[in-house]
This record gives sequence, C-alpha cells and structure tokens, in this order.
Amino acid sequence: MKAVKGEFENLYFHDSPVKDTLISADKITFELGFAHINSDHNQNACGKVICAKECQLRFLGVEALIVQVYQDEKKEWAVLKTPQQNDFLQDIVETAITEEGCYQLSGMNKNSQWSEWQIKAENVTLTWEVEGESWLTKQ
Repeated sequence: MKAVKGEFENLYFHDSPVKDTLISADKITFELGFAHINSDHNQNACGKVICAKECQLRFLGVEALIVQVYQDEKKEWAVLKTPQQNDFLQDIVETAITEEGCYQLSGMNKNSQWSEWQIKAENVTLTWEVEGESWLTKQ
C-alpha cells in the first residue's frame, strides 16, 4: 500500500466520489473513488501528478468535527450535532484549510444538500494501492 502524509494543500479531490465514511473517537476515514497527489507534494517522487484510485483519506488525532448543511429554503447553515448516514458527503467538490487550522471538505451530501465538514486533526494521510494516469497537469 502506498501513502502520503500531510501537505493537504497538495492533494486534489475535486469531484472525488465518497464511497463510505467511517467516524470513530479520534479518526475519520473517507473511502474515495480517486484523489490526486500534486507533483509539488514532498512525498511525490515521480515529478508528475499521481491519480490514486480506490483510496482512503484518513484524519488522525481528530479533536473536533463540525458538519453543517446549507438549508436552501431558510437561506442559512444548520450545524449537525451528530451527522447521520444521509448527511455524509457524496462527493468532494472543494477543500481548504481554515484560518483556525481545520481541514475543510465541501460538496453535496446524500440528501442533495450542500455540506461542509470541518475537521480539526493532528494529521492527514492518503493511502492507495492502484495508481492511474492523472488527467491533471498541476493544481
């Protein structure tokens, strides 16, 4: 199994399908259809963008999780205290690191609502077994 750790800003997830989400006390794992490791990632030795297929995005040492959904009818965000299966992301459209140092993942959830996950964690790791040709040149 291959893995890269850290440098969340050098991982690219746009339109990555989320196949499953596993939440435990101090770990959150997203099972993804694919993700890209940019050529600038310090653990990418091949000099080009890598497409990791059937991969796992793991947040370890999770200190906090905030899940919120945008309610179109009310034009406001609703924070979910305990996200249920239908609240889980269906795909990842945008990622960021907030000013507070949280990893942020945004996209549509299984209820077809725009959803935002903010995860405060010690570190992030992407693991995969199958590599494919990336359609990205550089992000």
